[in-house]
Amino acid sequence: MVRIKVKALWKLSDYLDNTEKEVQMEIMISMLGEDEEIKKLPEIQNLGSGIELGSYALQGINSPRDWEIRYQKHKTAAKNFMGKTAVHGPLIGIEFAHQDYLLRAAIEKRIDMIFDVAKQLQTTRVVLHTGYTLETKSLGLEEKWYKRNVEYWKHEIGRWEGAGIEIVLENVVESSPDLITSLVTEVNNSYLGLCLDIGHAHYFSKESLPTWIMKMGKMLKHVHVHDNDGKADRHWPIGRGNIDFEEFYKVIEENAPQVTLSLEVVATMEKNLGDLEKMKERIMK
Repeated sequence: MVRIKVKALWKLSDYLDNTEKEVQMEIMISMLGEDEEIKKLPEIQNLGSGIELGSYALQGINSPRDWEIRYQKHKTAAKNFMGKTAVHGPLIGIEFAHQDYLLRAAIEKRIDMIFDVAKQLQTTRVVLHTGYTLETKSLGLEEKWYKRNVEYWKHEIGRWEGAGIEIVLENVVESSPDLITSLVTEVNNSYLGLCLDIGHAHYFSKESLPTWIMKMGKMLKHVHVHDNDGKADRHWPIGRGNIDFEEFYKVIEENAPQVTLSLEVVATMEKNLGDLEKMKERIMK
């Protein structure tokens, strides 16, 4: 992993003593575990990057066989990689505290499955979407959603903590970070943190990225980095859209320099490795 030392004056109220703190920032690259990606693992490792293994969310959920195929690909990747790994869990229809008891039972089984995968791959971090939906907002169910999710995570996070695996909850359609920062604060377990997807925030929210970062503060552990034009969730290479990355890096360094920056771009591995190297160079300035 890339490890850099940054001297930062923490801005949030928890750190008003203005004490200079030594912190570490790391980088990762998201991948599916396909053969062409496996071939690039030495280059990724030479850049000091970790890997975030995904696609249990889409390709792995079509059948038990598809899930097993995805797991075996990830097992191969982890076996051939000496750096840190993270896992991106399933996301389609995953509302952890779903009101429908039958759907809730299916979701619990799926979370059991990703828990087992995380243990087998010996990862220390799993990224999960928050489970918040536009339907939750449009039907006026936010308060119920919040209470049920606080109850769920107060119970659920214990087994992840016992396994030494940190959960980071990723924003998707949230228009503000307030609900999920309150959730993590109330659960109050160091093994439950936040993942900021900057592309999602840029598209779905009117609040600026600096606002998201400052509100998340020390709860922010993981960032998905990609670009878009504010009109859709594009997952473009850095610089193709209109996200202000210089402002992003500055605010991250000042407010949450403890994060892992995970490049989550849909492009060729050659293009992604180029962006990964640029990201590394930028945070080492």
